[in-house]
Amino acid sequence: MVHYFLDGGAMRQQIPFGESVRRASELNRTRTVLALDLEDKDKPALIKRCEKLLREVGDQICAVKINRQLVLALGLTNGVDLIVDFAHSLSLPTIIDAKLNDVAHTNASMTRAYLECGFDAIGHLACPHEQSGLRKFLFSYGR
Repeated sequence: MVHYFLDGGAMRQQIPFGESVRRASELNRTRTVLALDLEDKDKPALIKRCEKLLREVGDQICAVKINRQLVLALGLTNGVDLIVDFAHSLSLPTIIDAKLNDVAHTNASMTRAYLECGFDAIGHLACPHEQSGLRKFLFSYGR
């Protein structure tokens, strides 16, 4: 998988995702991925808790996995994207644990939203008959 960022509304390629994890792993001397599965009804408090935890353990992990519950609680814009940016500022790649398993156009829509939010990788469980649709979508992003 290739690491992508938004640049003026267009995706621009950076280093491969595996390479970014390898670099963070070597730098921090760990292969631990933090599952950032926090909950709080207070959105600003939840963002602060996530950032505080990342500040405290950022040098002890090699990546950050964010689940759908956190995305639902915070939203993608002015929410999870702030956490993704904060993780990136610590040189930590981010993974959305999306478990995509819907029809191709729905998977494509969700994938696009997550990539545009700044995630570096997507965990998914695509249905076998829909995998080709997801591959076609990712190919259109240059994957």
